[in-house]
Amino acid sequence: PQEDAESGKGCDWIGGILLAWTSPPVVRDVKPEVQKHFPQPISPGDILRQIDGKHVRGLNREQILRLLQDFKGSIGFRNGSDMDEDVRKSAQDALQHGPQEDAESGKGCDWIGGILLAWTSPPVVRDVKP
Repeated sequence: PQEDAESGKGCDWIGGILLAWTSPPVVRDVKPEVQKHFPQPISPGDILRQIDGKHVRGLNREQILRLLQDFKGSIGFRNGSDMDEDVRKSAQDALQHGPQEDAESGKGCDWIGGILLAWTSPPVVRDVKP
């Protein structure tokens, strides 16, 4: 693979899409002529989700390239700025900074992906951002 300066994991051009071999793989660049093959535009930052219905999360470069070698016509991408990424980032922030105080229960609470969760047992939703 080529060098991927952002992740250090390497990247390859696959059919006009530059994929960085992060887990899951992330689109770094897209050639304009590729867009006509997809129902929604693909953009840098989008995540490779599936190939012919097989989810690629947890697969390495070689495993993904083998799937692409036998590609039957279905590749799925997910917008990189979707809820999954928001959940991951806010969970990471919550772990690093600790919970806020939940006045109603006396327990902690955190905003996770636009949802305010109080850490009662079971956790309770206190608020949701629109």
